[in-house]
Amino acid sequence: MSWTLAATAGGATLGVTGCSDRRTVVVTGQVDPSRAAAYRAVAVRGVERTRQLWGRDRVSLPVRLHLPRSVSQWAEATGNPASASGYAGSTVRRPGREPVVVLHPSAWQALTPEGRAGVVTHEIAHLAMGPDRAAPWWLTEGLAEYTAHRGADDRPGRIAGSALPRLRADPPDGWPRAPADASHSPWPRYAAAWLACVFLADEVGERALLQAYAATRAGSSWERACRSTLDRPASRLHRHWLRWLEDLDEPTTEAAATERQDGV
Repeated sequence: MSWTLAATAGGATLGVTGCSDRRTVVVTGQVDPSRAAAYRAVAVRGVERTRQLWGRDRVSLPVRLHLPRSVSQWAEATGNPASASGYAGSTVRRPGREPVVVLHPSAWQALTPEGRAGVVTHEIAHLAMGPDRAAPWWLTEGLAEYTAHRGADDRPGRIAGSALPRLRADPPDGWPRAPADASHSPWPRYAAAWLACVFLADEVGERALLQAYAATRAGSSWERACRSTLDRPASRLHRHWLRWLEDLDEPTTEAAATERQDGV
């Protein structure tokens, strides 16, 4: 698979206005320049939001966004099946190459402005967090989503949309699991992971939550990380999380109808 992303005819490579070369967002792909500029602006805000939580030195710049023209180009760039339309964004890493955030060609039309910002910031958070195969799926994805919505005016129930009543109707025995079928919307599982992190940040504080995440990246199980960094058992936190979910406000019909599908 050829995987060299570069500015092409009809594409756009845009720097952040008024910033040095080290503070740039590079957008590539055969897309309308105004669309590329709009994504660039979203990414600039996403970089700042990510830095506020993870630290200014954690986002390696320039951040690279690639906007494929077609679904087949998106599938080739990400390695995801073309049928996985619920994944609006994906952070792609290849040996010897800089990581690239690849955005689905239908994402702009399918998502609200808040959803676009959420997808792009979610993926930039993955850049800050780095490659991670040791931490639990729900913790890695939940924290990326937590980064995207941190400080949002909307309540968690509205952002979660229809995923919240589904989660209440069928609460998991353990922490959220990764989506099993790429052909269906992954948002319910991602929303559950995000809600778990919202609860944990409220329960133990952001700093402690990030310390527990760092422990799992270093090879500790979530159960050991809870005892060593949070000073409480994971089972108790899980029970408290399920009770916390019951107290959240239900999403409105409008919120459920406009909920976004998430990136990876």
